[in-house]
Amino acid sequence: MSEEIRYCNGTDQLDEVLLDNVDVHIEQLDTDCYWLCFTRHGDPTYGRLVVNIGPAGHVKRKTPLNGYITENDLGIKENR
Repeated sequence: MSEEIRYCNGTDQLDEVLLDNVDVHIEQLDTDCYWLCFTRHGDPTYGRLVVNIGPAGHVKRKTPLNGYITENDLGIKENR
C-alpha cells in the first residue's frame, strides 16, 4: 500500500489516512475530542503522525467531526 494523507477536494478537512507498519495510540482528550498518534513499529527515533478529531467547525461537508493533522514527523505524503 502507498502511504498517504488525503484531504477533501482542496480543503484542510481530513478524508483518510493510509499507513503501513504502525503502532496506534488513541486517547480521548475531552468529551468531544480524540487524539490519535501513529508511530513506526520499532522505530527508535519516535517520529510520529498525530491526528486530532473534534467537532466540525466551518467545513464544507456536513460531518459532525473533523480530523486535523497536527504533526507529520513520518513524512507521509499529503494530497489536497
